[in-house]
Amino acid sequence: MSDSNSHAWFQKLVHHASDLIVVLEENGLVRYANTASQKLLNLEPEDLLGQNFWLDVLGLSLKDSQTLIQNSNEPFELLFDDRDLVLQVSNLLHISELRGVVVNVRDMTYSKNLERSLRYQALHDPLTDLPNRRLF
Repeated sequence: MSDSNSHAWFQKLVHHASDLIVVLEENGLVRYANTASQKLLNLEPEDLLGQNFWLDVLGLSLKDSQTLIQNSNEPFELLFDDRDLVLQVSNLLHISELRGVVVNVRDMTYSKNLERSLRYQALHDPLTDLPNRRLF
């Protein structure tokens, strides 16, 4: 596979990934978003371009966004429109070819709901729905 073919292949792979991948400028403005934005944020990738991802899209404060960038590579859980999202932030501003902040967003709603359901079942009687001894 030539460099141009591998570049195009990789670009399509990222563009159609199931996790939301966003590349931000240093000031938080969206430079790139893949098609997962439709499913996770109900926004087309083109609609995200130029918006401040932290403030305008996620509704986070400036302080929270700075904390996320400073603590990059630490997963951050966020409740957004009744969805449990996990953000993984990679500060790649120092890499000259990229000069951006890469945010990977995974929808954990199904897993979190399953976890809550299993915890509830473990701590409540299935017949009466009352708390069991384990809960006490």
